[in-house]
Amino acid sequence: MRVIEPWFGLGGRQKGDKTVVVVGCPFGGGEAFRSGAAGGPAAIRDWARTAEAVTEVGHPIVGLRVVDHGDVQADGATGEGRWAAIEAAAGAALADSPGAFLLGLGGDHAVTPPLAAAVREVHGELGFLLLDAHPDCFESYDGDPLSHACVIPRLWDRCGYRPEHTCIAGVRSYAVEELPVMDTAGLVVPSRPWLALGGEALAAEIRELTGRKPLYISLDIDLLDPAHAPGTGYPVAGGPDVRELLELLRAIWSAQPVVALDLVEVAPQLDPSGITAANAAHVLLQVLGHVAAS
Repeated sequence: MRVIEPWFGLGGRQKGDKTVVVVGCPFGGGEAFRSGAAGGPAAIRDWARTAEAVTEVGHPIVGLRVVDHGDVQADGATGEGRWAAIEAAAGAALADSPGAFLLGLGGDHAVTPPLAAAVREVHGELGFLLLDAHPDCFESYDGDPLSHACVIPRLWDRCGYRPEHTCIAGVRSYAVEELPVMDTAGLVVPSRPWLALGGEALAAEIRELTGRKPLYISLDIDLLDPAHAPGTGYPVAGGPDVRELLELLRAIWSAQPVVALDLVEVAPQLDPSGITAANAAHVLLQVLGHVAAS
């Protein structure tokens, strides 16, 4: 078997016009239904050594290097301690490579707010896009305000992101108490209207809502229909397929700058086939292509 260096061969590059810094956040244990998200970063990294740095349309990825800062070490911390460790690690990675694109790997979705806080500290005001089957709009979940289910409120009250510049897309499973919070976001597009609109139209709506500001994207793998991502804690039928997700990301990158993306909730132990992590890695390969070309 041909040996490919980490991150599709881009991890071995010493120089590049652009840099992507990777921060792994292998934290779980607070999942609502099925556990296993802590194994996500390792599984994605494994699959990122099964293909070379060539996009799906046959374009080699040039001028880009990937610097993997490894996994956040939090010594068993949860809650505030975990938040502080993730934010510090992401901040250090960005300081080490000024101007870099941040790629965060979860772990459960609780890792997103501290990653997003570190990115906003560097870039200033940003738009935010949540791609998820769930709105993650609980003020507190099982008594924990830093839960994976509380992403959106913590972005607003602790990280400086603004509701009017927040987009939530792909949702199709809700709790009643989330609805008032969700409805204060600037744009909410459930799966059915997204798939009726198409990626180009949705990307245009996101661009207009966020005033063409640089964008932070958080991608929960359960956004995808379970046929494409069975290995996640809370799969929900009726989502987009991989092709539809890729088309949206392509349209977004052509519409406005993107400065960071995290991909969370891959639970490899729930998917013996490996297709969930394989699809996640394939999506990230295309993301790297967009970063290089943008």
